[in-house]
Amino acid sequence: MPVVGSYVTPLRQHVSGSDAGPPSASNLPPGLTLNRVNSDYLRAMGNFILRHLQEVHFRSDLSMEDVQWCVTVPSIWSHNPRQQMESSMVDAGLVVGGSIGMNANAHPVIMVLQTDAASYSLCKWLSLQRWDKVLLANIGYDTTDVILQEWVGCEAAYNFKVFKDLMHSSSGLCRRIHVEKQFIEFLCQNIGPLREYLLRFPEYKTRLLEEWERGAGRSHKFIDLPSELGVAWEEHNERLGLLHPWYYDTIELSYTDMENILTSIVEANLDFILPNYPKQVASE
Repeated sequence: MPVVGSYVTPLRQHVSGSDAGPPSASNLPPGLTLNRVNSDYLRAMGNFILRHLQEVHFRSDLSMEDVQWCVTVPSIWSHNPRQQMESSMVDAGLVVGGSIGMNANAHPVIMVLQTDAASYSLCKWLSLQRWDKVLLANIGYDTTDVILQEWVGCEAAYNFKVFKDLMHSSSGLCRRIHVEKQFIEFLCQNIGPLREYLLRFPEYKTRLLEEWERGAGRSHKFIDLPSELGVAWEEHNERLGLLHPWYYDTIELSYTDMENILTSIVEANLDFILPNYPKQVASE
């Protein structure tokens, strides 16, 4: 059977890994380079965003030349991965100079730290005063970053509030990837043959995680299962004499199930965030 594509773990892990020691993601498939993966991903995202702007917010003749791109990057990134992301934007054809840059715009890419973007967003909802302090928790895929910032002034040209980092701490113990592991483990405990099925069809894990993303936070979530998995589940339960559900082609996640999956991760994040900062805030 011909290969039609390759599954690549999250983009950010590959980019950050190039500058911060070995990446936590698996090695790229043969024939793929880091820049190729990043630029292909950014090109697809750019085209999706442009179509959305054309159809929903602006006019149909809106072109790439009209767009000023802004990319948020993790605070822990140093210069090299930020430069790599900018180069990938160029190679994706989103700015002039790229390999397909004929229809790209002439504006440079604006890099904004995720913590600064969060601070700017908070200003819309909170009545902040100068020298006020803001505690930000960025719970990402591979780390949880906690940053204490202080509003120190405004940028003259655009009147943006300027924040100064007072403290930055990072943990890999309460990251989003752990939520995904908890979710898959929950399903494996309830669907007997699922582990074996995932070994045979590892790409199905991606579909399950997409279902989790769409359903997290709802009161109930139903996940349709492949017919082969449903048959194997029924045979597994009958063989072990287990009580069977009403159906084997769907599994239901209740709100309590979702809460149980998330509770340990939420508690781990709170345990990481809360003890470190009250004394520091009080001492400023």
